[in-house]
Formats: sequence, C-alpha cells, structure tokens
Amino acid sequence: MVGGGMVFLALMGTGQAVLVFWGIIPAPITASLFYMGIVAAMGFELSHHVLRAAELSEELRESVQRMDLVASAADFGLWVWDIEGDEIWTTDKGRELFGFAKKEPLDFARFAGRLHPDDREPVRAAVAAAFPNGGDYHAEYRVVSGDTPPRWITARGKTEFGTDGQPLRMRGASIYITERKRSEEALRESEARFRTVADTAPVMIWMAGTDTLCNFFNKRWLDFTGRTLEQELGNGWAEGVHPDDFERCFKTYTTSFGAR
Repeated sequence: MVGGGMVFLALMGTGQAVLVFWGIIPAPITASLFYMGIVAAMGFELSHHVLRAAELSEELRESVQRMDLVASAADFGLWVWDIEGDEIWTTDKGRELFGFAKKEPLDFARFAGRLHPDDREPVRAAVAAAFPNGGDYHAEYRVVSGDTPPRWITARGKTEFGTDGQPLRMRGASIYITERKRSEEALRESEARFRTVADTAPVMIWMAGTDTLCNFFNKRWLDFTGRTLEQELGNGWAEGVHPDDFERCFKTYTTSFGAR
C-alpha cells in the first residue's frame, strides 16, 4: 500500500508539474501537495520500522538477559566466534571464567593468551579438527589469569559454514570443571597408593565387583600363579583351581556373595 501510494503520488506530482509548466495551473512547481504526500508516506514507513526495531531490540535484550541468567546458574559461559572477522562474543559468565573485562574486545589470540602454555597447541589442534565438514569442537584446558591458580575448563562447540563452504562461525559453551579435575586427580592418587601397598604386601590380594567377577589381583598373586592380569580377570582365576576342589570353591564363593 505504501509503495503503490508513493508511485501514485509521484505520477500525480509529475502531472501537476506539467500543468504548471504549460500554464494551466498557476502554482510554483516545487510546492506540490502530492510530493508532500510521498514524504508523509515515507515518514510513516520509516517510523514503523524504527518502532519495530526498538521493540526487537528490547526483546533481544531481555532474551540475552534470560540466557545469561540460565548460563550463570548452570555455571557455564556461552560464546560465538565469528571466524571471518575473528571476533568472539561471550556471556558475562564466559568472561568471568577467562578473567576478561565486560567491555574488553575478544579474538582468538586473546583467548589463546589465557591458556596454559602446555594446552595451547592441543586447543589449536582441536579447533582445526572441527573445521572440516562442520565437525564438533571439544577441548579441556587450563586457564591462567593473574595470580589466581589455573582453572580447568571444558569447551564444546559446533562449526557453521557459509554459502561458499568456508567456516563462518563457531558456537559453543565453556564449563568450569576444576572441582571435577581435583576429584579425578585425588582418585588417581588414591588408586596409585593402593596399588603400591597391594603390590608390596607379602600376601596375595584380589578384589571382585558385585557381579562376582574379579577385577584386581596384586603382584604377589600373579607371581604365585605365573599368569598375567588379563588371564586372571573375570573368572579366569578359576582355571588355576584343582578340579577336585573347584565345585566346593565355587559354591563357597557364590554363597558368600549371596549372603553378603
């Protein structure tokens, strides 16, 4: 309607100018109500778009705030990397994880500068591996910022491509996993201490799961049987029991499990 009205008013304004030029209508050529109508129609359309843009801006701001609230509550940061322009947008939580200021411009070089030196190349390799065919990006690394201890982060993302088939952007999330890493390290240390004690004990030690399948034999056991750990695991140990003793041994073993 606006476009058609503008065309109609332009034609009428041209007609008026011709009539004034021929002297049929005594009026200035530039003072045309028809052209004022065109201006009014354009102003109406522009005002409509400006108002709609303001509404969309407010809706977008509310959406970003809600998204940031959810991400902060879940203790992870969302990010988008514009690969062509080398610009990174991230939520406030994402900036907090890496120690960036709220208004600080971000690019891949600044991001890589916050990584532990031992983790930079593995992260670059993970990014390069995610480029072909829209692959997934997954990496775990340490973030070093100021005097604070290194923080462990796990990141996952997805590459998006443009119409030319080139990587366009990558979207993903970064999650704080320092506590999990500490627990895993403590568990590894505990298992290492247990194995050291078990392997140096002067007795044969074995363990089984609730499924009755054996999952550990110490070094003294393996030295005594002359078999490998793989041969003994599960029910493999039963091969070393004398046939005359097997039924009694198996019954005692399974009955004890049943009786807890």
